[in-house]
Amino acid sequence: MREAFQGEGVGTLLLKGILVRATKLGYHTVVAGIVPPNEASVRLHERLGFGYVGNFREVGFKFARWQDVAFYQVFLPVKAARARKGARRPPKIGCGRRSRHWALTRKAMVVC
Repeated sequence: MREAFQGEGVGTLLLKGILVRATKLGYHTVVAGIVPPNEASVRLHERLGFGYVGNFREVGFKFARWQDVAFYQVFLPVKAARARKGARRPPKIGCGRRSRHWALTRKAMVVC
């Protein structure tokens, strides 16, 4: 986010909107990847219920060097209709790379 808009609550509004939309769409969880050090992003995500779940080392390349990515996750509230019917089974994973990607992203939104 541009420096002029940092600290104005724009990130909070955007992330809250993503969480509301993901809940309405029936997602179970949202995962965020944060390139450290980014304390402002970590605080924002933790304030909205995300917790640290792990770190991938040197998986991104920017600013002319390899970057680690820290992952934060939040579980979304279960919709009342889904709770009555019970949880759906995860989709079957096909043989191709594309179908695996679809199956994984259908159940979790990734926010970077």
